[in-house]
Amino acid sequence: MRHVTFVLIASLALASLMVGCMPSTDATPGDGGSDAASSLTTERKAPASRDGIRHANGAVATDSKPASEAGVEILKAGGNAVDAAIATALTLSVTRPYSCGIGGGGFMLIFVEQTGESRALDYRETCPSRVGPNYYANLPTPASGYDPSLYGGRAVGIPGQLPGMIAAYEAFGTLPLEVLVAPAIRAARAGFAVDANYLAAVEKVRSLRKSHPDLRPTSRWVWDNLCRRGVIEVGDIIRQPKLAEYLERFGREGIAAWSGPDGIAALLTGVDRAFDGVLRPRDIEDYKVVWREPLVVKNVFGDYDALLMPPPSSGGIAIAQVLAMMEHRLPSAGDPLPGTAAYSHLMTESMRHAFADRARHLADADFVDVPVDRLLDRGLIEAAADRIRFDGVLATDSCGVIEGGSPDVLEDEGTSHFSVIDSNGMTVACTQTINGTFGSLLAVPEIGVILNNEMNDFTTIPGESNLFGLKQSDRNLPQSGKRPLSSMSPTILLQDGRTSVTAGGSGGPRIITGTLQVLLAVIHGEETARAAVEASRLHHQWKPDILRLEAGLLGLRPELEATGHVVEETGGVGVVQAIVVHEDGLEPASDPRKGGSAAGW
Repeated sequence: MRHVTFVLIASLALASLMVGCMPSTDATPGDGGSDAASSLTTERKAPASRDGIRHANGAVATDSKPASEAGVEILKAGGNAVDAAIATALTLSVTRPYSCGIGGGGFMLIFVEQTGESRALDYRETCPSRVGPNYYANLPTPASGYDPSLYGGRAVGIPGQLPGMIAAYEAFGTLPLEVLVAPAIRAARAGFAVDANYLAAVEKVRSLRKSHPDLRPTSRWVWDNLCRRGVIEVGDIIRQPKLAEYLERFGREGIAAWSGPDGIAALLTGVDRAFDGVLRPRDIEDYKVVWREPLVVKNVFGDYDALLMPPPSSGGIAIAQVLAMMEHRLPSAGDPLPGTAAYSHLMTESMRHAFADRARHLADADFVDVPVDRLLDRGLIEAAADRIRFDGVLATDSCGVIEGGSPDVLEDEGTSHFSVIDSNGMTVACTQTINGTFGSLLAVPEIGVILNNEMNDFTTIPGESNLFGLKQSDRNLPQSGKRPLSSMSPTILLQDGRTSVTAGGSGGPRIITGTLQVLLAVIHGEETARAAVEASRLHHQWKPDILRLEAGLLGLRPELEATGHVVEETGGVGVVQAIVVHEDGLEPASDPRKGGSAAGW
């Protein structure tokens, strides 16, 4: 396998020449941009049309073109990867308001190549002080039967987005905060063009308002202002002047504009309580981000070291387990490549093991004992991999690195991942969310902020299924200050102490499976970032015991069904953003499944 570490270009003239011949934004399939990139990728075996543009000085991959360009703007201004990440995150709050934003939270994984330091920032939403394990079980059912942990004030967890941005800024930021918020302010005030993915979110709101008329007051601001009452087309411009004003204040005042004595805690919680919520100003003021040690798994697929997010992320452990199982069993399977039936079967059985462990054992490790060491024990993982049969499927109850018990996993829809690498190799992998599409549907009109519905990521009613027909362990019951279990999976792979690949995604448990398949397409299939992100994917989450295939893999259906899998077609397996570091540049790739567009310089 070739080594893909980026060699910084010593000659300024050569660097200038490379930048001059590369567009600042990644080409999308069929736009004619692949010819410019093909001359830089002569070692690739894939068709030139699937090679991505490479950049000498920095790269950003998001699911929104304005957000990618915001990150590159900051890199060009002399900011580092964390500076660019803050600008990118805040711009995504504007352009993808149904996926993430100031009313939500997330995880940020940071690697500093020059020092070897790595940090994991947890600014996930937390449970309000007045919600306990039986809170949702004791609530009356709303008139139209919707789940109160999904919509309205009772669905809202304590947001962590702005505390997270300030924590990252204080630890690693270099440019003035006012400079970092400027691209988001511009996008909010001048507006951004609606795309097809945005319209799909609008249709989700239309459907909810139709099936649950009692949610119409809750969703009125979102429907009127961000959905244009359903009268909206691709290319229409959405402006958010109130959000622009608030971002300007945040740029001047920092965290004081959020949770300080003159912040907006009373305003935010007043809106929540007006719609049956229980948030109090003290919840906002007492919120704390957590700096965690990343999970570090060495010698993955030979010479890669994996930096992964620890609990309450379930993605880090699951990705580590599947990578180890695939590495262990691929040789005995004949080293099949992605897109083959043998590879897909092995991947599926490895996923079933990992998701069984996720359901049984994972939760917020600050509140319950999570057996991380056992779940990552190489001997136990390989023993589980050895139980995988090539001519059949494991019984459901036999799945798991640590066998025993239990239920299923939750999904989050409203999520956005991005990756950034700067000219010094500093890397940020960041996933942020408001959980469902437009979160709780509840907005704070005075500042244009959508509040999350993260409480549904807890086990809200023990033993019962959630909106998606799935269950979780009682280890994930709500508790004051607790963080709900998450599938968010920001990941960085290193070689020789330098970033080689970074990836992450959105799409609930499909974050894990989508991110995994992109990583493996690069390190095992030797694909470019663009080819890896665009390739068809599969998904299995243990329960329900169904293998879901994207359309491009349906040709494998007969072989996989003959092996014993129950197969269904699916519209998509996650939305993944990635950056691969080649010898001749940084190659960012944004997933066409959400219409994203990467950028670099």
